[in-house]
Amino acid sequence: MTPLILILFLGALTLAIALTPVSKWLAPHLGVIDKPSARKIHLLPVPRMGGVAIVMAVMVALIFLRSQMEIQQLVAILFGAAFMSFLGLMDDRFTLSAYVRLVAQVVAGISVWAAGVRVQLFSFPMLDAALTVFWIVGVTNAMNFLDNMDGLSAGVSANGEINLVRRTILAFDRGVPGGAEQFFDAVGKPRDRQARCGHAGNF
Repeated sequence: MTPLILILFLGALTLAIALTPVSKWLAPHLGVIDKPSARKIHLLPVPRMGGVAIVMAVMVALIFLRSQMEIQQLVAILFGAAFMSFLGLMDDRFTLSAYVRLVAQVVAGISVWAAGVRVQLFSFPMLDAALTVFWIVGVTNAMNFLDNMDGLSAGVSANGEINLVRRTILAFDRGVPGGAEQFFDAVGKPRDRQARCGHAGNF
């Protein structure tokens, strides 16, 4: 199983890097750019669709890992990722209100939990449900807050995901259940060299 994980990781990494220039080219045509302002350090407009390339690479990797989890969970993760990414893209383009983003993130978190992808820490299902949704919403917004400097959110993600890949490989080798679920969040997020992730990648 370890070779498969490494192959998928490197494949998703390569795909995301390859798609980043496409996202960079497409962003100005769709008006998804980060314009200079007084509180920002860049002097020229910066594309904000790097996250689209990352999400597409992750989704491809998930499809190849479909045999490692139930189809219901796979569909929920793919739908949730696509929905959150689309929400972030719309926010980059039209600047959605914080309330709209929060409600949408909670709905996505509940959908993933309902499909069986959930934290199981407490003896009370409702506490586990609340923690699952809180984790998804919290991590999403934490990454969003970090995306105010070139490479910051991508660098922090890379550091965390290297550790997740390592732990996942160990989980598979030891036969620990849930190794695939740990890997899903780790695969396919390279350092964004040519464009900012934007909210499409953070969400």
